[in-house]
Amino acid sequence: MNKLWKTLILAGSISSAAYAEHKMNIETRVEMESKDQEFSKSGVASNNSIKFTHIRFKWAGDLPVDGMGYTFRWRANKAGDDSPKYGDANGIENEIEYAYIYKKFDNGFKITLGKQFIHLGGWEDEYSGMDVYTYSQTSDNFSPGYRNTLALSQIFMGQEIIFMASNPRRSEGDYSDRQFAYNITWYGDLMDGMIKPIFAYNVDPEAPNSTTGKKGDLTSLGLGAQFNIKDLKLDVEYLMGEKDSNNQENTAIISTLRYKVGKVTPIVKYITEEKKIGTTKDKFSAFDVGVEYELAGKNRLHLVYSSQDFDYAVGNGNDYEATTIRAGVRVNFDAYKL
Repeated sequence: MNKLWKTLILAGSISSAAYAEHKMNIETRVEMESKDQEFSKSGVASNNSIKFTHIRFKWAGDLPVDGMGYTFRWRANKAGDDSPKYGDANGIENEIEYAYIYKKFDNGFKITLGKQFIHLGGWEDEYSGMDVYTYSQTSDNFSPGYRNTLALSQIFMGQEIIFMASNPRRSEGDYSDRQFAYNITWYGDLMDGMIKPIFAYNVDPEAPNSTTGKKGDLTSLGLGAQFNIKDLKLDVEYLMGEKDSNNQENTAIISTLRYKVGKVTPIVKYITEEKKIGTTKDKFSAFDVGVEYELAGKNRLHLVYSSQDFDYAVGNGNDYEATTIRAGVRVNFDAYKL
């Protein structure tokens, strides 16, 4: 870890000396968490803990070619996305979330190449993990996450269209004939930002299983809209994911309300979703109720109560509820800027 840290600092120092407009940003979220759930059914014991949910170091700046720049972000903490779908198929460590260069053109066209985030659609995945307290199960299961990607985007009349070709998610089976995964995303802007639609569609080819030879696609679709009325922000979205290899289908409806009153922002989020595998149907619901208090810059305090309800198919017998109280702080600052 020390060797990696020294290498990153050296790289940042060299680039800063060579060109202008560079900065290093550090952000983290730390909180006291109290979780209550039934161990015999959930497999996780109730616990109290102090957690660093995120620790991120980000370097970004301009390159000596007009319109070109780079972004590099490294995560210091272990997180829930340390899973095979973000794994070594990229040839790059999971802890490195961003590692890309881009070129912007005067006509609104942009090319981005390297490891970057692929959009699921809907607004839930668009927020930084620093600002999300409970994710939907559909997002957890189908979000493409961070991958080596070629992205082409065009902005026109306030709208942005993005096309991505990326490495497929890692899975069991033969990798020899894996194809690229594809994504198309639309960020809309209507009525001068009062309504912001969002849409994304992903096709993720699955490798044929080495034993059964079964093959298919993992596809997902996200559609949503953000409504901005003065200090009120309402996100409403629909997510859908299908996995051919086991006939799985997930659907989710998510709504999030934020209302800023001075430095105080109350938050209410509700999730309802369903997972089907064949004729078996599981249901999941969750909500967050909390408040954020704005400090200087992008720093803030937060207090959030979350509840999750897992309702499995008849005969499973492991239905349970989990509640969590989080009290913490988000810290965000530029370590240096040149």
